Amino acid sequence: MALVRLRHILAVDDEATRIAATALTAHAAASTEGFQRVVETVETWFEKYQTHLAGPRAFLALTDPAYNVLDTLVSAAPAAPAVRDFLINGWMQTLRQPDVRDDAHQVLLGWARAAHEGRLDRNATFGILTDVRNAHTPLDAMSRFLYGSPDQDDHALIEARLALANLRGCNHAQCSEPHCPLKEAASSFPDTSAAGGTGEPRS
Repeated sequence: MALVRLRHILAVDDEATRIAATALTAHAAASTEGFQRVVETVETWFEKYQTHLAGPRAFLALTDPAYNVLDTLVSAAPAAPAVRDFLINGWMQTLRQPDVRDDAHQVLLGWARAAHEGRLDRNATFGILTDVRNAHTPLDAMSRFLYGSPDQDDHALIEARLALANLRGCNHAQCSEPHCPLKEAASSFPDTSAAGGTGEPRS
């Protein structure tokens, strides 16, 4: 019953949510049984409530280096496929939710800092994130352009990546640019909105 109540509280972003997240991580850190129960419960939330924010918020709390559960998760992952799958699937489900985008970025940054400072095993940490990256990002030409490879230091590419990371996204439904390529592409699709439409462009 307590975990059900926590799920309802975690649906809303307020002070009660932070208290609930702390309670969840404290229960997971208290014992092996508590750890297992919390992981299984959050997995169930992901499966049954795929658009609900309780799962992503709970996952981010469990994987936040500020709490005491992440060390256990990362340490167990290499020898426990179920834990590794929980981390990879949890990140995948969480990254799909725009409402927790900023929190997810902060937790990812926390992972990088913890690995850099030696608080997390570097190989295990980046091994998990590599699997998340590979599952989350298509390995196509655009991903290579955006992310490159560690041994590539083309200054033009670096400048392009910085520009793409910092430019505001264009709202192409209301874009004022006369030659916006995505706007032009959208207008070229057939209009099938009319009742009984044939799918053919209107003359």
